[in-house]
Amino acid sequence: MVVALNEWLGRVKTSVASQQHFLANAAHQLRTPLAGLQMRIEQAARDPAKRMDLATIEDIRMSTQRMTHLTNQLLSLARAEAGVPVEQMSDDVALQGLIEDLANEMMARAIRKSIDFGLDLQPVKVNGNKVLIREMVSNLLDNALLYTPPHGKVTIETRSTEAGAQLTIENEGPSIPDPLRQQVFERFYRLEGSPPGGCGLGLAIVREIALLHRATVSLEEPDQGAGTRVRIVFPPEAHPRRLIRGTAAEPAGTD
Repeated sequence: MVVALNEWLGRVKTSVASQQHFLANAAHQLRTPLAGLQMRIEQAARDPAKRMDLATIEDIRMSTQRMTHLTNQLLSLARAEAGVPVEQMSDDVALQGLIEDLANEMMARAIRKSIDFGLDLQPVKVNGNKVLIREMVSNLLDNALLYTPPHGKVTIETRSTEAGAQLTIENEGPSIPDPLRQQVFERFYRLEGSPPGGCGLGLAIVREIALLHRATVSLEEPDQGAGTRVRIVFPPEAHPRRLIRGTAAEPAGTD
């Protein structure tokens, strides 16, 4: 009993430290767009008779858009890290239909960049939380479209393998050097030269949701040698769980 109690207290301590670190990062990330937005509004308020020029309006729009995106990502990460009750982890999720829905929603972005958006989907099902799995796939597709250059290609595949249901998303954006393939899953980490519009939380969210579903996530170099392939494998007959953990990388316990 003493050992179990000490282990539980250790998990609580680690969890509190992780949450404090998360809140400090969140506050820092939100402060920049809020400060820029406030500055622009104050400039306009000092001379109400003068109409704002288009550049100022565009700056305000971009600051608001970045803040909205960052807030949504922070909420998604917090929800994934907190886990969900076991009774909410029993959806039969058809990956094929879920991906087709998301692809339709994002098709306009692909068309604007003249990206070849290819789907090669076998019918596969996984057991888990549909909302979180959708959030995970949405973040992967968002990253693929963000990093793929105009006239590039994004390919999404689903397969049923001996290891379990497999999802791969491949893009022709910058390759991720092997030494950085674990680091990119950290909160707010962005590769040098990353395009504007991201906040460095997408892959952190993906890792948390995959961990919650006992799935593995790996980054690979595509066969053609350029770009990045993300592979997620859901183990067969997995029993998803609500995790009570201190860090994203290491479960601290289960319900």
